[in-house]
Amino acid sequence: SKNEQFDTSTAIGEAMLKIILVFAELERNMTSERVSAVMLSRASDGVWNGGKVPFGYSYDKESKQFSIVEDEAKIVTHIYDLYESVKSLVTVSKALNEKGVRSRTGKPWNPTTVRTMLTNPFYAGTYRYNYRDESGKSFAVKDEEEWVLVIDHHPAIVTTERQERMAAILQSKQRGWV
Repeated sequence: SKNEQFDTSTAIGEAMLKIILVFAELERNMTSERVSAVMLSRASDGVWNGGKVPFGYSYDKESKQFSIVEDEAKIVTHIYDLYESVKSLVTVSKALNEKGVRSRTGKPWNPTTVRTMLTNPFYAGTYRYNYRDESGKSFAVKDEEEWVLVIDHHPAIVTTERQERMAAILQSKQRGWV
Protein backbone atom coordinates (compact mmCIF):
# COMPACT_ATOMS: atom_id res chain seq x y z
CA SER A 1 0.00 0.00 0.00
CA LYS A 2 3.00 2.27 0.44
CA ASN A 3 3.44 2.31 -3.32
CA GLU A 4 -0.23 2.75 -4.12
CA GLN A 5 -1.44 6.09 -5.37
CA PHE A 6 -4.80 7.03 -3.92
CA ASP A 7 -6.71 10.04 -5.07
CA THR A 8 -7.80 11.37 -1.69
CA SER A 9 -9.89 14.04 -3.33
CA THR A 10 -12.50 11.34 -4.06
CA ALA A 11 -14.62 9.57 -1.49
CA ILE A 12 -13.38 6.09 -2.52
CA GLY A 13 -9.72 7.19 -2.44
CA GLU A 14 -10.10 8.66 1.03
CA ALA A 15 -11.94 5.53 2.25
CA MET A 16 -9.21 3.23 0.86
CA LEU A 17 -6.51 5.25 2.60
CA LYS A 18 -8.38 5.07 5.91
CA ILE A 19 -8.87 1.29 5.54
CA ILE A 20 -5.16 0.81 4.92
CA LEU A 21 -4.32 2.96 7.94
CA VAL A 22 -6.63 0.89 10.15
CA PHE A 23 -4.90 -2.33 9.05
CA ALA A 24 -1.47 -0.78 9.59
CA GLU A 25 -2.47 0.17 13.14
CA LEU A 26 -3.85 -3.34 13.73
CA GLU A 27 -0.55 -4.88 12.60
CA ARG A 28 1.42 -2.53 14.87
CA ASN A 29 -0.75 -3.46 17.87
CA MET A 30 -0.49 -7.18 17.13
CA THR A 31 3.32 -6.92 16.86
CA SER A 32 3.44 -5.07 20.17
CA GLU A 33 1.32 -7.76 21.87
CA ARG A 34 3.51 -10.56 20.46
CA VAL A 35 6.73 -8.86 21.62
CA SER A 36 5.28 -8.27 25.11
CA ALA A 37 4.18 -11.92 25.35
CA VAL A 38 7.65 -13.14 24.34
CA MET A 39 9.34 -10.85 26.86
CA LEU A 40 7.05 -12.05 29.68
CA SER A 41 7.67 -15.68 28.71
CA ARG A 42 11.44 -15.13 28.65
CA ALA A 43 11.34 -13.44 32.05
CA SER A 44 9.23 -16.29 33.49
CA ASP A 45 11.92 -18.69 32.28
CA GLY A 46 14.56 -16.61 34.07
CA VAL A 47 16.04 -15.11 30.90
CA TRP A 48 17.38 -11.54 31.26
CA ASN A 49 15.52 -9.22 28.90
CA GLY A 50 18.25 -6.63 28.98
CA GLY A 51 18.51 -3.24 30.55
CA LYS A 52 20.87 -1.66 33.02
CA VAL A 53 22.71 -4.26 35.08
CA PRO A 54 22.32 -3.37 38.78
CA PHE A 55 25.31 -1.93 40.65
CA GLY A 56 27.24 -4.78 42.27
CA TYR A 57 26.72 -7.18 39.38
CA SER A 58 28.11 -7.97 35.95
CA TYR A 59 26.37 -9.92 33.20
CA ASP A 60 28.10 -12.38 30.88
CA LYS A 61 26.28 -12.45 27.55
CA GLU A 62 27.85 -15.77 26.56
CA SER A 63 26.81 -17.75 29.63
CA LYS A 64 23.77 -15.54 30.29
CA GLN A 65 24.71 -15.44 33.97
CA PHE A 66 25.09 -12.70 36.55
CA SER A 67 28.08 -12.57 38.85
CA ILE A 68 28.91 -10.36 41.80
CA VAL A 69 31.46 -7.58 41.34
CA GLU A 70 33.21 -7.76 44.72
CA ASP A 71 34.28 -4.09 44.95
CA GLU A 72 30.77 -2.89 44.14
CA ALA A 73 29.16 -5.53 46.38
CA LYS A 74 31.11 -4.14 49.35
CA ILE A 75 29.59 -0.73 48.63
CA VAL A 76 26.11 -2.26 48.40
CA THR A 77 26.61 -3.98 51.76
CA HIS A 78 27.94 -0.72 53.22
CA ILE A 79 24.82 1.11 51.97
CA TYR A 80 22.57 -1.47 53.65
CA ASP A 81 24.61 -1.29 56.88
CA LEU A 82 24.62 2.48 56.91
CA TYR A 83 20.90 2.83 56.18
CA GLU A 84 20.06 0.28 58.83
CA SER A 85 21.95 2.33 61.43
CA VAL A 86 20.98 5.91 60.43
CA LYS A 87 17.63 5.26 58.69
CA SER A 88 18.06 8.27 56.41
CA LEU A 89 18.48 8.16 52.63
CA VAL A 90 19.90 11.68 52.61
CA THR A 91 22.50 10.84 55.26
CA VAL A 92 23.55 7.67 53.41
CA SER A 93 23.97 9.47 50.09
CA LYS A 94 25.90 12.33 51.75
CA ALA A 95 28.19 9.87 53.56
CA LEU A 96 28.99 8.03 50.31
CA ASN A 97 29.70 11.27 48.48
CA GLU A 98 31.87 12.62 51.30
CA LYS A 99 33.96 9.43 51.20
CA GLY A 100 34.39 9.89 47.44
CA VAL A 101 32.43 6.73 46.62
CA ARG A 102 30.90 7.01 43.16
CA SER A 103 28.33 5.04 41.21
CA ARG A 104 29.38 2.95 38.22
CA THR A 105 28.89 5.96 35.96
CA GLY A 106 31.01 8.16 38.21
CA LYS A 107 28.08 10.24 39.39
CA PRO A 108 27.50 11.14 43.04
CA TRP A 109 24.90 9.21 45.02
CA ASN A 110 21.48 10.65 45.71
CA PRO A 111 18.61 9.55 47.97
CA THR A 112 16.57 8.19 45.05
CA THR A 113 19.40 5.91 43.90
CA VAL A 114 19.96 4.68 47.46
CA ARG A 115 16.22 4.01 47.89
CA THR A 116 16.11 2.09 44.60
CA MET A 117 19.02 -0.06 45.73
CA LEU A 118 17.46 -0.79 49.11
CA THR A 119 14.11 -1.80 47.60
CA ASN A 120 15.32 -3.74 44.55
CA PRO A 121 14.86 -7.50 45.15
CA PHE A 122 17.68 -8.15 42.66
CA TYR A 123 20.15 -7.68 45.53
CA ALA A 124 18.49 -10.61 47.33
CA GLY A 125 18.83 -12.85 44.26
CA THR A 126 15.34 -12.29 42.82
CA TYR A 127 14.80 -11.28 39.19
CA ARG A 128 11.75 -9.00 38.97
CA TYR A 129 10.20 -8.17 35.60
CA ASN A 130 7.04 -6.35 34.51
CA TYR A 131 7.14 -4.32 37.71
CA ARG A 132 6.52 -0.88 36.24
CA ASP A 133 4.30 0.62 33.58
CA GLU A 134 6.60 2.96 31.68
CA SER A 135 4.19 3.86 28.89
CA GLY A 136 3.68 7.44 30.08
CA LYS A 137 6.10 10.24 30.88
CA SER A 138 6.71 8.78 34.32
CA PHE A 139 6.36 5.23 35.54
CA ALA A 140 3.74 3.64 37.77
CA VAL A 141 4.12 0.44 39.76
CA LYS A 142 1.88 -2.33 38.40
CA ASP A 143 -0.26 -4.64 40.52
CA GLU A 144 1.82 -7.43 42.08
CA GLU A 145 -0.21 -10.07 40.18
CA GLU A 146 1.36 -8.77 36.96
CA TRP A 147 4.95 -9.01 38.17
CA VAL A 148 7.23 -11.83 37.12
CA LEU A 149 9.43 -12.90 40.04
CA VAL A 150 12.16 -15.52 39.69
CA ILE A 151 13.52 -16.43 43.13
CA ASP A 152 17.18 -17.57 43.41
CA HIS A 153 17.84 -16.32 39.90
CA HIS A 154 21.42 -15.23 40.61
CA PRO A 155 23.83 -14.86 43.54
CA ALA A 156 22.50 -12.57 46.27
CA ILE A 157 24.45 -9.78 47.92
CA VAL A 158 21.99 -9.45 50.83
CA THR A 159 19.51 -11.88 52.35
CA THR A 160 15.81 -11.71 51.58
CA GLU A 161 15.16 -11.08 55.28
CA ARG A 162 17.48 -8.08 55.27
CA GLN A 163 15.87 -6.69 52.15
CA GLU A 164 12.42 -7.06 53.71
CA ARG A 165 13.68 -5.32 56.86
CA MET A 166 14.89 -2.38 54.74
CA ALA A 167 11.53 -2.23 52.95
CA ALA A 168 9.72 -2.17 56.30
CA ILE A 169 11.91 0.69 57.56
CA LEU A 170 11.38 2.65 54.34
CA GLN A 171 7.63 1.98 54.46
CA SER A 172 7.43 3.24 58.04
CA LYS A 173 9.06 6.52 56.95
CA GLN A 174 6.83 6.91 53.86
CA ARG A 175 5.68 10.50 54.49
CA GLY A 176 8.23 11.58 51.91
CA TRP A 177 11.65 10.42 50.86
CA VAL A 178 13.76 10.83 53.96
